[in-house]
Amino acid sequence: MRTTYEVRGPDGRVVEIEGPDNATPEQIRAAAERAFALQPKAQPAESGVLAGAKRLGRAAGLTARAGLEGLPELADVAWNPVRHAVSWATETPPMASMSEGGSTVANLLGLPKPQTPDERVVQTGAKMMAGAGGSIGLAQQAAKAAPGLLQAAGAQFAAQPTVQLAGAGAGGAAGEAARESGSSPWAQFGAALAGTMAGAVGAQQLQKAGQGVYNALSSMRGQGVNIDVTLQRELGKAGINWQDLSARAKQQLREDAGRFIVRGQALDAESLGRLADFRQVPGSVPLLGDVTQNPRTLSIQRNLAKQQANMPALFGADDLTDATNRSAKSVLDVLGGVAKSPLDTVETGQGLLSMVGRRDAAMQASENALYQTAREAAGRDIPLARGAFVEEAFANLAKNNKTAFLPEGVSNMLNQIAAGEIKVGGRSYPVPFTVDTIDTLKTTLAAASRSADGNGRAAIKAVRDALENVGIEPVKRSAGGQQLVTEAGAQFLREQDGLPRAALDAFDAARSAARQRRNWQESAPWIEDALSGADPINFVRKHVISGPLDGLQSMRQEIGNNDQMLQAVRRQMLDYIMKRGSADAAHTNFSSKGMKDALEAITPQRMRLFFEPEEIAQIKAAINVGRHIQAQPMGSAVNNSNTAAVGMARLADVLTRASGVPVLGPLVAQPLTQAVTGMQMRQMGNVGPGILAGPPPGLPLPGLLSSPLLFP
Repeated sequence: MRTTYEVRGPDGRVVEIEGPDNATPEQIRAAAERAFALQPKAQPAESGVLAGAKRLGRAAGLTARAGLEGLPELADVAWNPVRHAVSWATETPPMASMSEGGSTVANLLGLPKPQTPDERVVQTGAKMMAGAGGSIGLAQQAAKAAPGLLQAAGAQFAAQPTVQLAGAGAGGAAGEAARESGSSPWAQFGAALAGTMAGAVGAQQLQKAGQGVYNALSSMRGQGVNIDVTLQRELGKAGINWQDLSARAKQQLREDAGRFIVRGQALDAESLGRLADFRQVPGSVPLLGDVTQNPRTLSIQRNLAKQQANMPALFGADDLTDATNRSAKSVLDVLGGVAKSPLDTVETGQGLLSMVGRRDAAMQASENALYQTAREAAGRDIPLARGAFVEEAFANLAKNNKTAFLPEGVSNMLNQIAAGEIKVGGRSYPVPFTVDTIDTLKTTLAAASRSADGNGRAAIKAVRDALENVGIEPVKRSAGGQQLVTEAGAQFLREQDGLPRAALDAFDAARSAARQRRNWQESAPWIEDALSGADPINFVRKHVISGPLDGLQSMRQEIGNNDQMLQAVRRQMLDYIMKRGSADAAHTNFSSKGMKDALEAITPQRMRLFFEPEEIAQIKAAINVGRHIQAQPMGSAVNNSNTAAVGMARLADVLTRASGVPVLGPLVAQPLTQAVTGMQMRQMGNVGPGILAGPPPGLPLPGLLSSPLLFP
């Protein structure tokens, strides 16, 4: 079996010689000296157009060779284990690799080989770019067709191809340069890794610089664009009122989206709305996956956070685990800080019950005072003309066909007043019709109305209407003859005639106060429960959290400017939201779904009774931020089993066993993982591209790390 040996001479020339597999170094050196002797001596360099054409042709040939040798190396990732396994099982030399096949094709085509160190450096960089290009192509297909985690990984590998190709080329060239200088294999690996990172970062910086120039020109072109109007329109599509946002949130959104708006780029309303939620919650940290809620981007973000939690802190990279924790704390801080009150549920309930009791006591005291005034009024015993009232009362009953429904007690009293007497034990007694009689009748009517049905109350109303609508005057007494009455006497008679009316008005005022108190007591179930001595905790649950809206409206009116009770009720609403969400501020934990359900149960109408629009917007935003950082949309492949550390440990184990050097894996795998994830983590904090309409932004992955040449 013969083997081809590649030998480099002192002048940098390389020759290939064939010899047996077991050739000694001396035999190879002798054969190489003969080969160098047979090679023609270098000719003087040509000049002019012909020399330039030859250089261009050689460069094209070297580029073609790089493609033929670099692309097959992608297939060697799968082919190499197979051919070496077959060789081990059959105890035969390994079959040719795909890259060797590519070299054979290049030789058959007569393509030039790199001869000088500079050419070999450039050629290796080109081969790496070819391999990385093939990896990117496969990743793009995986991103379209592969399921779950493979799909997310494919999207990650296919992102930003320009950056990846630049990194691959720089890494390959740096590694080859280290080899040309005689460096050790690990020094070559380190140089390749450093070159990859430098090339990728450099390409990114060039892209940013170019984007900056484009942004500046676009800003000049879009100076007439009203950013606020655009933000108001787009946020409206997401159900967010621009006017309800805080001044701080508005300014941040202008900075987030302004550069895109002036360039005329379309915004994604839903992503912009999610970013507005974060900007409404001080201290929260928006991340790209949380803002876009794109399954692929979110999968990468969450899995990166789990990786980061299992490795040392990365200098200059966003701490994704800390960012999510800070956002969660901000959610709880907002919900716990909107309403400041030291009163708990029991104290709030007791405060509301006491508030109702105090008002009822005040109304009762006023009512009693008016009745006392009426009872002390003169003229209560002066006879009044009853005919007009009796006639009107029976006419009302007949007209409404309610005579038969008049309660017995009221009917008897009305008949006695009409007859002017009552018969008891065969004897007749006069029934006066005075102010006292009318007051007693009104009391009887009120008591009967509370226990009567619909027809009974209608009959009672017919009698009450007659009593209140018909003018009742004192009975006119005749003095007999035609006596002359002096002016003083006439004035006295007029005063006597007015006494019953004054007394009657006093009783009416007292009765009106009593009626107002009774109507207030019966105006809302929460007032009735408060006066009946309800349990404070159950009272709050029943009437503050889930009671009828009209009852809560009357409670808000009753509270008025009582800031202590206002803040206490506000706190109960927010405490209910946090309890439904199992919020634990001490351990920064909650269920965003529970909080969302609680807010919907309270309803926006109830919230508006006790909170300003800006406060409601912030409460909603806080709950939404909780949902964004906890969401796991369908199609995402979040690594909930937390195997990121396991994967890194396996990579370290493979490197250690492959090299035979103890602890080599941890020394290489950890820096390698940190280098890759650090760039991606920084990208996760750049949420600006996430609010643009169209496909989600890609994540840079250094090209060398996606190339099969990384592990030859």
